[in-house]
Amino acid sequence: MKADAYSTFVNMFLALDALWDDCRDETLGGFLSEANPYLWADKGSADPAIWSEFSAAYEKRFPSDDATLEQAHSFVHSYLEGISDEYSKVYPGHRHLSDAFLEIAPLDKWLSAYSPVED
Repeated sequence: MKADAYSTFVNMFLALDALWDDCRDETLGGFLSEANPYLWADKGSADPAIWSEFSAAYEKRFPSDDATLEQAHSFVHSYLEGISDEYSKVYPGHRHLSDAFLEIAPLDKWLSAYSPVED
């Protein structure tokens, strides 16, 4: 299975949403509110800039939009490491969001849970 930009974005959102269910962190909740891909009927996020920045970075790394699931997981981790400080530290102990992502969605779990999003 290949991982396209939008499916990767949605799967990242779902993993972080599961993290929010565990910790109810206000900062993470703010990011999820802005990144929510389910608010509109088309591809995107509640704050269009979130999806726009994610998809531009994804397409720069994978121009043919056909990364492996492993590559998509690695991309999400590095993407979360690089987002602005506004969202960088969440979860109990103020760990970095990218580290919290690896805890909630380690590669084996990502591989088994990843679900493509149909247009």
